[in-house]
Amino acid sequence: MQIVLGIAIGVVVSLIIALFLVARKKSTMPQSNESLRLLTERLEDLASLNTKVDGMALAQDNLRNNLISFETAIKGVETKVVESTVSVKDSVLRDFGEARRTLEGIKINLDAQKHLERELQESSRRIESVIAGGRSRGRAGENILAEAFKQFPPNIIETNYKVNGHIVEYA
Repeated sequence: MQIVLGIAIGVVVSLIIALFLVARKKSTMPQSNESLRLLTERLEDLASLNTKVDGMALAQDNLRNNLISFETAIKGVETKVVESTVSVKDSVLRDFGEARRTLEGIKINLDAQKHLERELQESSRRIESVIAGGRSRGRAGENILAEAFKQFPPNIIETNYKVNGHIVEYA
């Protein structure tokens, strides 16, 4: 568009110059001098207008180049944002996966610990039922304690010790 306008102005300027030259050759009349002066002013106006149009075309070219550079920069930023987002997403997903595996491991350990606690409670009840209770159970408890006390030095355990008139098996 600007190129066409520049060519059109150039053609008009060329025609005016041609008319100016033709009029100059025929400038024997005083009126011609005034016409020639007006024609010269118009030529100068056209030349000034042509310079302004060329300046605007140059400014538009610079603006177009700046917009292209800006668009390229924005695309680069967009690419980096997308890459960063993907990286953050992958990192978060990896961390969540690790946390889930850790929690699953903790749950498995807690379940195993609960099972062990139940077994210990059952064993404790069975041992308690053997040790406490009737005479036969009491003797079984005494036998268990006798085995356990064999681990201690003999001088710290006394058997058949009298307390308040009653004899206790171990003291």
